[in-house]
Amino acid sequence: MRKKIVTVSLIALFVSFSSGTVNATPYTGADIELFGDQYSDISGTVNNPRWFNVTDGGIRTNWTGWVEYSVTLDSGNWNVGLNVSNYGNLGNNNWYSHFKVQNSFSSDTMEIAASADEIHFGHVNLDLTAGDYTVRYSWMNDKWDPANGLDANIQIENVFFDNTSTAPVPEPATMLLFGTGLVGLACMRLRKNKKE
Repeated sequence: MRKKIVTVSLIALFVSFSSGTVNATPYTGADIELFGDQYSDISGTVNNPRWFNVTDGGIRTNWTGWVEYSVTLDSGNWNVGLNVSNYGNLGNNNWYSHFKVQNSFSSDTMEIAASADEIHFGHVNLDLTAGDYTVRYSWMNDKWDPANGLDANIQIENVFFDNTSTAPVPEPATMLLFGTGLVGLACMRLRKNKKE
């Protein structure tokens, strides 16, 4: 029984620490968060036909397109990115698994998991001086398969600018797993003390 408790506790701790590197949940707790529809400029016009408003302040496009967001930032090290989901039929992961999004702040193309059920994020980390900034996000890999009813469409839930001197809010799942691991360790300690 003791071996089972130790094993379960160690697995819970491992999962809680390792899950922080997985982009399976939204990036939350950033210093500045803008809804998808709080853009400063877009390719085409909303609803004609490049970008479409969606509920809760998001926007989506079914074409390869770009959108810009403008903010005023202090000097510092910043995580600059966006939270996205898929609008449309993804099919299975062999057909379409990732959005490729170019960030105008760097030459990097972010690969963000495409999911109709979860929000995923991508970001770049930059040292910036104080000033006004505009970042352009360009969706690079529009994919459509009308014969099979498959149509991937990027949906931007929000964008974020996070000064790394302030820690983002941990995702609830990570905190739950971490807490489970701590409870398991505490139980082990109590059992050990009772035997002594």
